[in-house]
Amino acid sequence: MKNPEENLDTKLAAWQLEPEFCRDFNREVWRRIAASHAAREDGFWQKLISFLFIAPRYSTASGFAIAMLTLSLGTASLAARSANSRHWSMLENRYVQSIDPLTHSSMKE
Repeated sequence: MKNPEENLDTKLAAWQLEPEFCRDFNREVWRRIAASHAAREDGFWQKLISFLFIAPRYSTASGFAIAMLTLSLGTASLAARSANSRHWSMLENRYVQSIDPLTHSSMKE
């Protein structure tokens, strides 16, 4: 009885793979490459720009979206400014208290 590994080695050595390509293989490969390039060029930002500025039927929607974006950014900026102001005021009070602990009764956080 032969060793199973030798038997496997003989079978693997005798095995031949002959791939069969269809006639339009090259054309199909290049079509897929072109489609992937076209999909990459038509990405998210390109679609967003065309939606907001190029497509005339979306002018009302794009104007509304831009107005809401501007309004929300302005509101967020004001809220952040207020929070930063409170934070800096608290830090100033803590600094003064760390220098002169007797001012603790006259300052409030």
